[in-house]
Amino acid sequence: MSEKVRLLVIHLAASLAAALSEPVLNACSDLYTKIQGIYSNKLVADGFSIETANSIALMMTASIEGGIMLCLTNKTSEPLKIISQGLPNLLKEF
Repeated sequence: MSEKVRLLVIHLAASLAAALSEPVLNACSDLYTKIQGIYSNKLVADGFSIETANSIALMMTASIEGGIMLCLTNKTSEPLKIISQGLPNLLKEF
């Protein structure tokens, strides 16, 4: 399993499990914080300010999470394909 697929599976599992209990909700929150940190750190390393990097990281996480839900409910990978094409354009805007 590729790293991207593994992360998507973790995202999905976290999304579905979050509704189960407070400990699971807290674990999911920690996971999303870590994922956003990974994105943010990479963006800062690429020259973005910390504030901008944090904002973009939040948008990336939300976009991917929403995309996963859309893929599941619509039984298509198209939302994530569109997001993967749109995120680079988003980064160019900053």
